[in-house]
Amino acid sequence: MAHGTPTASGHGQAKPGEIAIGVIIGRTSEFFDFFVYAIAR
Repeated sequence: MAHGTPTASGHGQAKPGEIAIGVIIGRTSEFFDFFVYAIAR
C-alpha cells in the first residue's frame, strides 16, 4: 500500500500532529475524571 493511500476504512495516514492532539485530549480528560472523582469523594 502506498503512503497516503486510503485504507479499506476510508482513512488516510494519520499525521503526527493529529496523533499528538488526540493524546493531549485523552490525557486531559483522564486527569479531569480523576479530579472530579477526588472532589466527589
